[in-house]
Order: sequence, then structure tokens, then C-alpha cells
Amino acid sequence: KGGFILASNHTSNLDPIILGASCKRRLNFMAKESLFKYKLFAKFLSSLEAFPVKRDYQDISGIKEAIKRLKNGCGLVVFPTGTRVQENSASPVQAGVGLLSQRANVGVIPAFIDGAEIVLPKGSKSIKRAKLKVIFGRCIKMNPAQSYLDFAKFIMQEVVNLNEDKNS
Repeated sequence: KGGFILASNHTSNLDPIILGASCKRRLNFMAKESLFKYKLFAKFLSSLEAFPVKRDYQDISGIKEAIKRLKNGCGLVVFPTGTRVQENSASPVQAGVGLLSQRANVGVIPAFIDGAEIVLPKGSKSIKRAKLKVIFGRCIKMNPAQSYLDFAKFIMQEVVNLNEDKNS
């Protein structure tokens, strides 16, 4: 019940679809603004509860929209890296997960998607058959004493740990 952030690894353009199909609740998505430049596709994305955000700087309107949706009880998918990255590669984490969690007063559920990087790797134009698996972690509330970035790094480590736990 209530708003929450679903924070996941991001290795493929299929990740939002995979998360949406794996979660019992309808999810909202922050999507890069460039995906909304064609009206028909923008309408399609909006019908899936996606909204545009500008990635190159702090997009105040995008942040406000995300907080509004979270406070209205929606689930919101956020990729802490802000973009697709290859599995097992170090990528800088963005502070947005912490900012949104604290401002909307919602918990964060880490999730790990396994196999999407095989089905549709970054740069690929064709889909391959592979087994997909999504692992959800426990809901984590931000400690107000933590910085946004430290919390985002902690959440990303929890996402990575979900993958390591499955290999144990």
C-alpha cells in the first residue's frame, strides 16, 4: 500500500517492461525526455504512466512530478545509475533515489533483473531468447541523517547484493 520506489539495475531497454510485468502493482516510470519527441510514441509512453525527465541537469519539474506521484500512492521505477550500464561494470550512482525517498517519505524496494542484458543488450536491435528473472528485496526507508548520494549508493549495493545472493 502507498507510494514506493522500485530501484533496479539497468542493462537493457526492456528493463521497464520486465519490471512492469513482474510487479503486482501498476508502476510509473521516469523516462528520458528524448523518448517523448515523437507524438505517437509520447502518447504511448504516457499511457504506460511514464513521464519525461531531462537527464543532463536537475530537472525540477520532473522531480516534482515524481514526488507528486509517490505522494499519491504510486510505485515509481528509478534506475539509480540514471542510464543503462553493462552488468558488473562500475557506474556512478545518481542521488535521485535518496532525494525522492526523503521528499516523498517513501521506502525503496531494491530489485535485480537477471538476463535482460542477454535478451536485448545495449546497442542491439534484435531480441534473443534467454531466461529472465527478477529478484525483489525488502523495502528500505532512508535514514534522515544520510545524504541523498550515500543512500542511493547503499540502495545500489542492495540491488547488487540481490544478484550475489542468488549465486550463493
